[in-house]
Amino acid sequence: PEPFPGDGWPGNVRSAFVCCDDDPVQLVATARAQAAPFGVEPLVLPGSHSPFLSRPAELADALVALLDDEARWG
Repeated sequence: PEPFPGDGWPGNVRSAFVCCDDDPVQLVATARAQAAPFGVEPLVLPGSHSPFLSRPAELADALVALLDDEARWG
């Protein structure tokens, strides 16, 4: 595969945003604003900034569910 050229996000790349409802670094409102240009609504998980440390099973379940959600990907 070729490296990403960095001149824009390819339209055919599946995109998802995951954020946490009590994150003091990445606010949910900011995540929504960043996801909007991609036509994506962020998946909001409970917890703070590092769900991979504090809630790894919940994060893994959420990521698997995103991959399994065919309606999300069209």
